[in-house]
Amino acid sequence: MPDPDSADYSLSAYQYTLPAEQIAQTPVTPRDASRLLVVDSTAGHRHAQFRGLADWLKPGDLLVLNNTRVIPARLLGQKPEGAQVEVFCWRRKPTISGWRWCAQVGG
Repeated sequence: MPDPDSADYSLSAYQYTLPAEQIAQTPVTPRDASRLLVVDSTAGHRHAQFRGLADWLKPGDLLVLNNTRVIPARLLGQKPEGAQVEVFCWRRKPTISGWRWCAQVGG
C-alpha cells in the first residue's frame, strides 16, 4: 500500500483514457449485479458485485455512497472560424434572478 504522505494529489495524476465502450449507457439487469469496487486497507482492492455488499461490511466500516447523476446538458457548436466547441453544463444553481449553470467549455 502506498504511503499516503507521498501520494501524488495533483490533477494530472487523475488523468486517464476511458474508452467509450466502457461507459455504461443503461443500468445492468438485475440491478444488484452491478459492479462493486471493494477497497481493503491491508489487501488493496478487488472487484465484486453489489449483491455481496453485506458480506464485505464489518462494524465500524465507512460506506461512501455516490448518488451523482449526469444530466443531459452537453451542447455542441461551431465557432465562426469552423472549430468545434463543446459546453458541458453539470450543475444548475439558483440565483436571485433565476438560474445559473456551472459549465466546462472545450474546443
